[in-house]
Amino acid sequence: MGKQKKRAPIPGKPREGKPIALPPEGRLPGAGNSHERVCWRFTHADRDGRWGIDKITTEAWCEIVDRLAQLETMTVQELKQAKIYIEYELPGKLLNEAVNRLLDVGLGDQTKVGRLRVTKQKRLYGIIEGNVFHAIWWDPLHEIYPWEPPNT
Repeated sequence: MGKQKKRAPIPGKPREGKPIALPPEGRLPGAGNSHERVCWRFTHADRDGRWGIDKITTEAWCEIVDRLAQLETMTVQELKQAKIYIEYELPGKLLNEAVNRLLDVGLGDQTKVGRLRVTKQKRLYGIIEGNVFHAIWWDPLHEIYPWEPPNT
């Protein structure tokens, strides 16, 4: 008689006598304080304006997703303290075209809009409600809120 081959365990099926170890309450690892950390929604994203999400390249989407994954470990307060998220009163110094575009996408009643810094120049604009950032625009050229560095 030859040796019997050991069978590889089937993923998700417990070995005999050994229960599967699940996170507490069947939650995802790290989900315990998810309600406090920032998360993202794209329901209100402008899809065809000058800074619409339809203008985002594949390479830029990868960059955005990587950055959002880094930031979702933080609370909104931490984002604000680190100046990663800055909120602007409307109309403020935003381009008139951007303020008018809010009307076009049905968000003309908003009193503030904010931006998330993706890179030194690139920004994702949106509105924070609670811990949810509702993305509206992608501004890779830093045009929506023009800024000139101080002369040094």
